[in-house]
Amino acid sequence: MLKTIFTEEKIEKIRGSLKEDNHFFEKRKLSLDSFYSYPLPSNKSEEWRYTDISFLDFSKFDNDIKNPEIKMDGFHDLLKEKGVIFTTIIEAISKHPEIIKEYLFSKKDNYEDKFLALHKAMWNGGVFIYVPKNVEVDTIFKVKYNVLESSSLFNHTLIILEQGASLTYSEEHTSEKGDYEAFRCDSVEVYAKENSKLNFNNFQNWNDNITNVSYWSARVSRDAQVNWSFSQLGGKFSRIKIDTHLDGEGSNSTNKGLVYANKNQKFDITTNPHHHVRNTISDVLVKGAFDGESNSVYRGLILIDEEGKETQSYLSNHSLMLSENAVSNTIPSLKIETDDVRASHGATLGKIDKDHLFYLKTRGIDQKSGERLLITAFLKETIDDMKDVELKEKIILEIEKKTEK
Repeated sequence: MLKTIFTEEKIEKIRGSLKEDNHFFEKRKLSLDSFYSYPLPSNKSEEWRYTDISFLDFSKFDNDIKNPEIKMDGFHDLLKEKGVIFTTIIEAISKHPEIIKEYLFSKKDNYEDKFLALHKAMWNGGVFIYVPKNVEVDTIFKVKYNVLESSSLFNHTLIILEQGASLTYSEEHTSEKGDYEAFRCDSVEVYAKENSKLNFNNFQNWNDNITNVSYWSARVSRDAQVNWSFSQLGGKFSRIKIDTHLDGEGSNSTNKGLVYANKNQKFDITTNPHHHVRNTISDVLVKGAFDGESNSVYRGLILIDEEGKETQSYLSNHSLMLSENAVSNTIPSLKIETDDVRASHGATLGKIDKDHLFYLKTRGIDQKSGERLLITAFLKETIDDMKDVELKEKIILEIEKKTEK
C-alpha cells in the first residue's frame, strides 16, 4: 500500500514546486528506494520492542504532501548585515544552493530506518539557519508550526554555526482542533563548529490526532556546545530520536526533556550522546508524568569510543506515575570501549509523595491544586535553565492546564 501512497511522482511534484536541480532529486530517488526496501518497524526489533505502531494507517491521512502554517520571528537587519541567514529551507535552496548541497544529509550517522528514509525522500519545507564566524545572535530565533488539516508533513531544520558563533533557537508545534488526522516525519540537522554554542528548544502541544516521528542529530566540534530541550505534551503518538556526536575535544552537550501523557497517548524517546574523542561531556535528564492509559518508553544510550578517554557522561530518567493503568518503560544503557572515563545512568519510578501532598493540604491547598503544583514542580526542573523565558512560561502554563483535564 505504501508504494501507492509515497511514489516517485510525488517527489517529482516536490521537485517542481521547490525548483530544485538533479542533485536533490537523485538523492530523493535513492532514499525512496531505501524506504521501499526497509521493513515497517515492529516490536521484533530491539529499538521498537516497546512501541506498537500497528495502529498507523496511512490511508487515514490526506497524503498530498503539504506544509503546516509557519511563522518566524527574531531576525533583524543588523544580523542580515553580519551575514546571518534565517529563512525557510525552500527559499534557501534557490538563494543558497551551494550551502544546502554541502550540508544537507551530508554526515552519515550509520543509522537509517524506514521513516528516516521516507523523510529524506519527501522533505518539502522547514527552516534554514546559518550563523557566520564569531557572530553572536542577540535575539531568540523563533519558529511556530501549526498543522491546519489532514496531511503528511516532512519538515527539515538545518542549522549551521561557524566557529565562535552562538544562537538560541525555539520551535513551537501546535495544531488546529478537528477530527482530521495528520502524520509528521521531521528531521533536525545541526553542525556546530569549533567553539560555537546552540540552545535548541522544542515544544509540541498537538491535538490527539497527530502522529509524529522525528530524528534529530548534531555534529559538535572542538569546544563547541549543543543544548537540546524538548517538551512533549500533545499528539496521539510521538517519537523522537536524538543522536549527538561529540566529534571534537572539549565538546559538550546537554539534553533535557519532559513528557506529560494522559488518556491513550504514546511516547517514544531516545537519546544517544556519542563520544568519539577524548575530554568530552554529556548530561541527559528526562522526566515524565503519566496518567490515564498512556504508554511511554525512554531509551538512553551512552556511547564512548576507544578514543574517548577522560569523558564525562551522565544520564538520569525519572517517571511520575499518576494512574495504575499507565505504563512507563525505561532502558538506560552504556557502551564503553575505553577506560579512564566517568559515566553513569540511573532511573526512578514513583507516585506523588503523600507527605508532600499532606503538607500542602495543611497550608489550605486542596488536593487537586496540590497535585497540580507537585506535577508541575517535578517536570519544571527540565526547563529551569531555558533561555527562552516566554516559551518556558508557556510550557508551564500548558502543563498546569493538562493537570486539570
